[in-house]
Order: sequence, then C-alpha cells, then structure tokens
Amino acid sequence: MKYLILILLLLGVFWYYKKKRVKAKQEQKSRQMEMCACLSCGIFFPQNQGKILKKGSQELFFCSDKCLKKYLFKEGERTCS
Repeated sequence: MKYLILILLLLGVFWYYKKKRVKAKQEQKSRQMEMCACLSCGIFFPQNQGKILKKGSQELFFCSDKCLKKYLFKEGERTCS
C-alpha cells in the first residue's frame, strides 16, 4: 500500500513539472512570433531577439544593446536635470 502511494506521489510530481515545462515552451514560442518596435530607433523586430528593460510593471523592448544604452542615457539626462 505504501508503495502505491509513493508511486502516485512520484507520478503527480512528474506530471506537475512536465506541465510546467510545456507551458514555458508555449510562452517562449508565442514570444518568438510577436513583433515589437524598438523604443529608440523604431525598427520592428521579433520580441525574443531584442533586449528587455523592466521599468515598474512595464517591459520596454529594444532591438540592440546600443539602442538600450541610448535610451538609458537619455533617461539619465532627464532625471539629472
């Protein structure tokens, strides 16, 4: 009886992690298909290939490190003035 409970428990844990992994893959796949515009230069690019800056509850997307740094530099000028 205790082996049956142990097997059921292990199956439940396996099922939970498998479901979690499948959900993560689906989210990643949906992100690959989404296009967004760079806040710095305006070019459109796949979301998963860009750089993300989290600002509060917002996610800001940039096409490259160069554009992200450019945006951060401009933001720094605004807050210092």
